[in-house]
Amino acid sequence: MAGLALVQGYFPKRDRSLSLAQNVALLAGRINKVSSDDSDEEAAVTENWQEALRLCVASCNDDYVDEVLQAILKPLEGEDAETTARPRAVMATLCLVDEPNVSEGVAREVLQEFVRQVGESDTNEKSETSVQTAVVGLAVSRWVDMLRSYLLKEYQKRDGFSRLISYAVLYAVTMLAPILDIEEMHDQWFLEQVSKPDLSEEQSIGAALFIIYLANEKKISGVPVEMIDRLLKMLTGSAPATLIAALALDALNQEQQEANAWRPQLGEIEQLISFIKNPKSDSLAIMCICLVLSREGNREAAEPLIFWLDDSDKDVRQAVAWALGKIKDTRAVQPLIAMLDDSNENVRRMVAFALGKIGDKAVQPLIAKLDDSNENVLCAVTLALIQIGDKAVEPLIAKLDDSSENVRYAVEVALVQLGHTQTITVLFERLSADDQETRIMALKILSHTCKDKVDRKLLSRDIDAFDPFLDPQEEIDEERVRYAAERLKISVEEVRSRYQALAQQFPLKLNFAGDSENADGIE
Repeated sequence: MAGLALVQGYFPKRDRSLSLAQNVALLAGRINKVSSDDSDEEAAVTENWQEALRLCVASCNDDYVDEVLQAILKPLEGEDAETTARPRAVMATLCLVDEPNVSEGVAREVLQEFVRQVGESDTNEKSETSVQTAVVGLAVSRWVDMLRSYLLKEYQKRDGFSRLISYAVLYAVTMLAPILDIEEMHDQWFLEQVSKPDLSEEQSIGAALFIIYLANEKKISGVPVEMIDRLLKMLTGSAPATLIAALALDALNQEQQEANAWRPQLGEIEQLISFIKNPKSDSLAIMCICLVLSREGNREAAEPLIFWLDDSDKDVRQAVAWALGKIKDTRAVQPLIAMLDDSNENVRRMVAFALGKIGDKAVQPLIAKLDDSNENVLCAVTLALIQIGDKAVEPLIAKLDDSSENVRYAVEVALVQLGHTQTITVLFERLSADDQETRIMALKILSHTCKDKVDRKLLSRDIDAFDPFLDPQEEIDEERVRYAAERLKISVEEVRSRYQALAQQFPLKLNFAGDSENADGIE
């Protein structure tokens, strides 16, 4: 009724001097924020007018359909187009779903603007955005081929990974929505694709987008050789084709595919290595291919990958470092060491990871990076030294007296995790050092050998297992015992008993009132 009322001019505050299209343009500009189930917000035409506008377009005179649709689509002069362009484009597209008698030219205009409005939020799996809703509707309409074409064209205009996932998801929706038996459709679709020898580049990109979606959803039951051959050939195409092919190969190769994962054969590996050897290859595609090669552990890939460590894109440098760490070729050690001072913290973190995987030749450079100002990098360096193991023990012990508290803490964590016999011996010797800080640090690290957390708390000054810790040369007297009993909510007798046991493990000085056996301390 509301839609018919619009068409016939029966609605409150109607301006009789305006045409139907002009009145509709004003109503389509009424925008508010709507929330999805996971609290994300997006702008949309006011809900009260959405159905009315759709019915208006569907039922108005054919002579007015184009004009009315354009009025919905285009922001008015003086309107905040940044806010209204997306909801208007979605509203116009939803009107197309109802298949009014619109001209092809206006339909193209609507779909072109609609596709331009696709954003990263439209990959949301928890709740359906307005764009996703419109695509689902269009997927079973006469406009679906036009929509697919514009999705692919817009993908080819975008830069980097931001263009990928949204278009892969939406393109897949246009493929899947009309199909009743999805599982049966997968195999049929693959067979259809590999049987077409003359797919255009745009069609090949569409196929690759759909492969990525199916792979991410774990809906691929097998990968035809012909499909891999097509993707490998796409690596030599335009930048958009190369990147989407590399992403598809990576998606098919990932471990989450389990038994259905693609595992490249010798000839296919040679083609992948040839691709990364070419300095003119798309760097973002390199990032995907190096991940495939790292999963295969192919050492022949190490040297050509090293070239890409200097790429201007931080994500590429990070991915290459990861791959080199997985491949574990010692030729990468020196180039990776040179990257420990990279300007990007995530690259430095991944370089530390890689060096930890490759081995002991990187110990000293990693030790030197224990002063990194970034906490995540410091953690990665520490973990790398732990991975290296025995060879890192002596250099770590030598850093126990470093002037930086952060460095000392990182060394402490590493030595505790290593649990090396040599470490324990050296730390026990430091319990009786002349320097108080040295004694306290040693006891703090050795406290990690306590099996009972209560015992570790007893060794800390505030009975909390955190800094500061006790000086093993200071006496533990009756006042300390009663303080600990009160903090831990246990009996004085239990505290005494625990300290006596700890004194057997560490050279603690005990001086309990009325305890003649331990009054002189245990050295």
